[in-house]
Amino acid sequence: MNSKIILPDDWAKQGKQKGLVAEGDYTVIVECIESEPQNRLHAEYRIQDPGLYANRMLSETFAMDTYAAKFFDLLLALGINEQAVELEPEQLNGMTLRVTVKHRKDDDGKTWANIVAHHPQHR
Repeated sequence: MNSKIILPDDWAKQGKQKGLVAEGDYTVIVECIESEPQNRLHAEYRIQDPGLYANRMLSETFAMDTYAAKFFDLLLALGINEQAVELEPEQLNGMTLRVTVKHRKDDDGKTWANIVAHHPQHR
């Protein structure tokens, strides 16, 4: 009888997350930022703080037509120069910042953990 448990290579990223990340401020690392259709950017972050939410994933989508200012707040929190005119999304991978999470309920009663602010990481 084989007593080994074989885990998929990306088991940590799959993170079958149960429950919401609590409201509050978290130190996160940028895992990836990707372009999506309709002039959107999707960002994924991994929580770096120790404790209950360590290594949990957070994500957000930026609609560049209507909410570009929120993406620019992210860039400033990452220390990207305000004069930058071109940027490859991969350049942001591995960078660290602080985010503020707040909960919001939709019309169906589902609660979402939303990133409502980006802050520079204090060194």
